[in-house]
Amino acid sequence: MTVLQLSNPVRSYPWGSTSAIPDLLGIPPDGEPKAELWMGAHPDSPSTAPDGSPLDRLIDSDPIRLLGAAVLDVFGRRLPYLLKVLAAAAPLSLQVHPGSDQAAAGFADEEARGVPREAAERRYRDPFHKPEMLVALGPFEALCGLRDPSATLALLHLLDVEHPAWPDLLQRLSTADPRRALRECISWLLDGDGWLPTLVDVVGRAAGARADRPEFATVAALSQAYPGDSGVLVALLLNRVSLLAGEALSLPAGNLHAYLEGTGVEVMAASDNVLRAGLTSKHVDADEVLRLADFTPRPIPLVVPERRGTLSVYRPGAAEFELALVNLPDPSPIEPTQRWQELPLDGPRILLVLSGDLHVAVSGNPLSGCAPWAGPVGRGVAIFVPAGAGTLLVRGLGGAVVAGVPGGSG
Repeated sequence: MTVLQLSNPVRSYPWGSTSAIPDLLGIPPDGEPKAELWMGAHPDSPSTAPDGSPLDRLIDSDPIRLLGAAVLDVFGRRLPYLLKVLAAAAPLSLQVHPGSDQAAAGFADEEARGVPREAAERRYRDPFHKPEMLVALGPFEALCGLRDPSATLALLHLLDVEHPAWPDLLQRLSTADPRRALRECISWLLDGDGWLPTLVDVVGRAAGARADRPEFATVAALSQAYPGDSGVLVALLLNRVSLLAGEALSLPAGNLHAYLEGTGVEVMAASDNVLRAGLTSKHVDADEVLRLADFTPRPIPLVVPERRGTLSVYRPGAAEFELALVNLPDPSPIEPTQRWQELPLDGPRILLVLSGDLHVAVSGNPLSGCAPWAGPVGRGVAIFVPAGAGTLLVRGLGGAVVAGVPGGSG
């Protein structure tokens, strides 16, 4: 076994696009939102092999061959990353992800207390942290990380707001220590008493009058979609981000964020731990969000790829994953036979064809028992390439993304 073609689960959430993922997979839309396409071995929604075997069970039964010794030694008998296509037609929840120690402790506590893993109020679905990176496949809008309070105050002074609680908001943001200012302000908003719904409404209408600025247009739209939700006001404190195709965000533990609209490829540590602060009908745990969130104001966490001709390699510094994006053009008249493009990622890899019809090859490695392999891979098809299977190469006309593990072959 050198390559496995994967069947991949699609998750449907109300914020999902009805067309983007069906279009990628070449299936007719059915009118239902399709939010996420999962590719990996997370036990909640694992990909499956052609014989129907879940990828997590295949890995558990043969970890040396599928993961390689280096990945097995560090991460155990599991694929350490999860690859997704995320298609948002409406905003996702305002959320944060835990760090490693926080996730392990939170999971152990809920297991000890007997909280069912499928329960709506369950906070930790697994004991792992969830750093992630999103690479936009087209225009993509997001809120990501906290803006410096001084810049936020300058922005808020542009709004014409008349409400008894508004001066309190401005005063809290004026605290000299930026981290303290943001923590106290967000805690105050998330604990909002009877004044909160009217403040959200007043600020939403004021923001709508200044919708020439994307920060205000977003808040006005959120106030209509989530009336009275404190997350609408917290959104005023976050960096407003617009990505173009190929641009990327890195979201480490503690980063408060919300995706707004667009389609992108996500790669993350293989976890499903999400703590929500608002902008959702799902369970909200403000206290846990306040405990986990990083209140340090930071620049927008963009990831600048290494570009090598048609190849872009994204290395955000996570131990579990890195990503490469390749876009292959038409062969030139001078060189009508296209050369192979080597994909330099390592360890167990998942490749997804995003456009066109590509020819994929794996060089093979007799020491790991993997023979050479080559074959056509169409749009929307994903394959799993075990660690030690050899060099991964593509050619043709189209685009693909591949995820791997840094140093995954030792």
